[in-house]
Amino acid sequence: MAFGRAITRCLTRLRSATRGVAVMEFALAAPVVLILTTAGLESVNMMICKLRIQNLTAGTADNASRIRHQLDETDLIDVLAGAKKIGENLTFSARGRVIVSGIVRNAANNGYEIKWQRCDGLKAYVSTIGLQGKGKTDATLQTVGFGTNTIYPVNGTAIVFVETAYDYQPLFGTLVFGASTFKDYRSYIVRERTTEDITNFNSVTAKVCTTYAA
Repeated sequence: MAFGRAITRCLTRLRSATRGVAVMEFALAAPVVLILTTAGLESVNMMICKLRIQNLTAGTADNASRIRHQLDETDLIDVLAGAKKIGENLTFSARGRVIVSGIVRNAANNGYEIKWQRCDGLKAYVSTIGLQGKGKTDATLQTVGFGTNTIYPVNGTAIVFVETAYDYQPLFGTLVFGASTFKDYRSYIVRERTTEDITNFNSVTAKVCTTYAA
């Protein structure tokens, strides 16, 4: 009987004990709170990064399409330098690639050609629409773009098509969302330019797409 009463008193005290409850609750909730906070911060950072890549792509296409009268290699070098400047806070030059292409009607008038193409950035990435010269002697290039979002220049005009690819650098490594590569595409109609032939009056080294540099 005495042993039974001792067990009963022990269980009663255990049931009414509250010391350490808060610590236990925190220990249980902390991992969940930490995961939600980490995921939230990473999501916001990803959205901001994507927006900056989109701005970089659009700005590059706009700048390249605004070059008037005649294209020179120095103009395109400046355009690509501007792209890297926009992405400076993202270390874009080391983690990304920007590809700028000029699209015109081909001589056979049965399609379009990539008249010129210039690139910059260290990331290994090849244009998804093709390389310079595609469509020049055949009808393999009818539009540029993807899915239902395609475009082509009307006769007598040209378009600038810009592609960017960027290896996202997460705040918390690959713990939350894993490795991601952001890609974006923009096209602009060329304004006030009479030819897509490129000069090189200063004999500079062209930013051809076979070179990779930060």
